[in-house]
Amino acid sequence: MVDLTSSKGIKPTCGSSSYTLTMPPESCPVDDPTSCMRKFHVYIPNVVCQSATNSTKTNQDLGTLPLVFAVHCFGCDADRMIKFEDVAENFKFVLVRPEGIHNSWNSKYCCGYSLEKEIDDIGFFKRIIRDLDVSLDFISKEMTFGVGWSNGGYMVTYAASLFRGIAPIAGYQYNADLVSLAGNKSTSIFQHHSSNDPFVRFDGCCTEPGHQSCCCGISQAGAGTCTSVTTEWESWAANVNHCAGPTIVRDDFDFDGVTCYYGSSCESNTNSTLCVYDNAGHFNRPSFTNGFPMFDEVGHFFVQDACSLNE
Repeated sequence: MVDLTSSKGIKPTCGSSSYTLTMPPESCPVDDPTSCMRKFHVYIPNVVCQSATNSTKTNQDLGTLPLVFAVHCFGCDADRMIKFEDVAENFKFVLVRPEGIHNSWNSKYCCGYSLEKEIDDIGFFKRIIRDLDVSLDFISKEMTFGVGWSNGGYMVTYAASLFRGIAPIAGYQYNADLVSLAGNKSTSIFQHHSSNDPFVRFDGCCTEPGHQSCCCGISQAGAGTCTSVTTEWESWAANVNHCAGPTIVRDDFDFDGVTCYYGSSCESNTNSTLCVYDNAGHFNRPSFTNGFPMFDEVGHFFVQDACSLNE
């Protein structure tokens, strides 16, 4: 187990630290035992250390901080998600940036080595959550969230049972039992996709004749019929979060070419939001850091949800 224990009197290291854990052999390919060694990075905001050095404050004053996973794309590494460290500092949450084996995640339809070898990435995430929940007394596994880009978007949706809320960006699950994926619980969603995404098509990835293919073998791994971003989000809002009211359409974020859709009258005050971008592609131009405009909005989404549990 990775030990970051603060409850035993060991002060956690604020800022970014890297860790390695060993997964059980059944989680790793027989021909690649080195993949049992899994790496991840943890960022702890400075408010934790300020609380620890202030004799008038206790962990009760600090409260429980959200734990947020930021999951990278196919062909990327965790450094591609490093902008979320600034967001974690500003919004006061603990950030995890896990590393995929060979820069990939096994998320049903996507992608690469991890999909081919059936790497147990959900088990990897579970281990991180368990170890941090035991080690850090200012987080709770009940207040865990996930944001992912591209293959990472597929991954946080596929692992939604582990999270209280998710923010998939340019990647999503479809042709699936979304209720089961979410662990038969309401799970807030803040989804982002561009209508002109050339890699993960807005109208879906499948082998249906007449549809343009998605990248990286995603279409071939999918079903024969495409499920669009809008259809999947509507299903999530209705069936996972039981949003009973009409969909509300607004362009209230201060970005040109973005329209957001909100589920209303949703169960347990969950939030179901889809933001559609007119011309953002795959959010990779010139880079994810500069191509995705809503880092702070994602942070606010998670923290706002978590605050309801601290009240």
